[in-house]
Amino acid sequence: MHSTLFYGKRKTDSLSRPAQAEFPAFSAVDRLNLDVPLRGSPVREQTLVPLAQVHDSFILAESREGMVLIDQHAAHERVLFENLQDLHRAESIPVQDLLLPEQIEVGPAESALLTEAIPELGRLGLIVEHFGGSTFVIKAVPSLLVGGDYPMLLRDLLDEITVHGRAGRITELRDRVLSVMACHPAIKVNRRLDQREMEALLLDLFSCRMPHTCPHGRPTMVRFSL
Repeated sequence: MHSTLFYGKRKTDSLSRPAQAEFPAFSAVDRLNLDVPLRGSPVREQTLVPLAQVHDSFILAESREGMVLIDQHAAHERVLFENLQDLHRAESIPVQDLLLPEQIEVGPAESALLTEAIPELGRLGLIVEHFGGSTFVIKAVPSLLVGGDYPMLLRDLLDEITVHGRAGRITELRDRVLSVMACHPAIKVNRRLDQREMEALLLDLFSCRMPHTCPHGRPTMVRFSL
């Protein structure tokens, strides 16, 4: 379920760190036969064919029953989220060491929260060290997130932990944390996709366990029956 079409193009000042276990990634472009049954996909959705992109934000696709409008950001969020879930369960999230670690300054309350969360964040592929005082350093990130705004990601994670529970309960909040991590690198609105990218995204989406919503619960698509 790992398409390299989107996050594979990003550039960063980073070095690859071998994953804890081999996790074969492959591009959906290598398997664009949309008539091949996909894991857990209803038959009616195996023949979705992208026709056009609307406002560089939505994919208009044709199905046997009519038309489907797919939110490209929500769809890619779902794909990345389930990728991260699977990698975490296999204890094999590959990470990228940053050549230039990024610093972040936080307040006293956030500092205590982040210090408590560091071990579990590390297990999720986000390697953070306390540099002293209110300063923390981001040293490595999950490979799927390469090229993002890492300080902003960490602040959003802290907000999520603050709202939903203490860092000591982060294991219970893991899916919420992973959903935030998936949101940052997901393709955004106003990004043009070519036909190949649209086909790959739809194929990856319908290889997901829950393709109809993003990790935050928003619908990924709207159907129009003919």
